[in-house]
Amino acid sequence: MAHRNSAWPSGMILPLAAVTMAMGAFQVGAALAKGLFPAVGPEGAAALRISLGALMLLAVGRPWRAWRRGNGPGRESALPLIGLGLSVAGVILFFYLAMARLPLGVAISLQFLGPLGVAVFGSRKAMDLLWAAMAGVGVWLLVGLGATGAALDPIGLGWGLCAGGCRAAYILIGRGVSGDYGVATAGLSVAIAAIAVLPVGVAKAGLALFRRRCCPTPCWWR
Repeated sequence: MAHRNSAWPSGMILPLAAVTMAMGAFQVGAALAKGLFPAVGPEGAAALRISLGALMLLAVGRPWRAWRRGNGPGRESALPLIGLGLSVAGVILFFYLAMARLPLGVAISLQFLGPLGVAVFGSRKAMDLLWAAMAGVGVWLLVGLGATGAALDPIGLGWGLCAGGCRAAYILIGRGVSGDYGVATAGLSVAIAAIAVLPVGVAKAGLALFRRRCCPTPCWWR
């Protein structure tokens, strides 16, 4: 028993902390991004978030170093990487479109139906299924009429479900891609997502997307 207790923290605490921080960062970022909707719309906000995120992740991960040394992955893994990038694009874009029409809590709950579905169909433990069922009940309570006091926008519900589907695809595809690209996976996939979403944001918001009040700028450029 003592051995189990000592082994559990080293194997579980770090993943749980990482998941919790990732969820918190995603939701806080979404709440802040909603403030950009009046200026650039949900499409423009999604394009800004993904593009800036890609620049930061590429600067930190610098994936080109592996190719320069001849240690990069083969061409056969490029298609799954593209699929992962498109999944990232869909998660953010569809989620923001859902937020524009739904309360934030409802949009978040719909988005997490994707990971919930992966957990249900991928687990064979009764306890995991119990936790998934409890999470599903929570989503139902949020989306139900009693939680909002009014009918929800069906288009927003559709966007939220699309975001959930993309998040499920992101989880499933990411398992294999991360084995080929390692720590460079995040930067490369988000860069592909930026290439996919940036034209949509420009088409929607135009030059407003590049105004200084929408993008972080150095202190000397005011």
